[in-house]
Amino acid sequence: MTYESPVLKSLKNTTPTENTYKGLVPLKENTFPKQCLSCHKQYTDLANFIANTEAVDKRASGLFDPGPKVSIPSVHLYRNCACGSTLMVICKDRRDKSEPGRKKRYLMESELITKIESILDLEINKKVEKITAQFRK
Repeated sequence: MTYESPVLKSLKNTTPTENTYKGLVPLKENTFPKQCLSCHKQYTDLANFIANTEAVDKRASGLFDPGPKVSIPSVHLYRNCACGSTLMVICKDRRDKSEPGRKKRYLMESELITKIESILDLEINKKVEKITAQFRK
């Protein structure tokens, strides 16, 4: 059995909510209809695609930032067709690029880092206590 940190568990456990896909717009107008190359099922639009496919991982949204290597800011949405094939739709980046938007992201990242550090401190303290307790015996 492998140990998985509660921090990693909490970061992985980002179950999508009803707002997760709100505001997503395909990058290209001709994205839909989209067809699965394996079973030929067709998806008429983004809402149909999300409703009739499943998350690749039930604990994650399937949204990925392709990073700076991509010339056009975008977000990639990965979903599984009923046949099991993984499909991807490239959507417009929803991030607020304004100064207030950047400040909000900075604050959120700062809060996340602080929370992770406090959880890590607790984990380290528990491990130290456990090890020192073994030496006291």
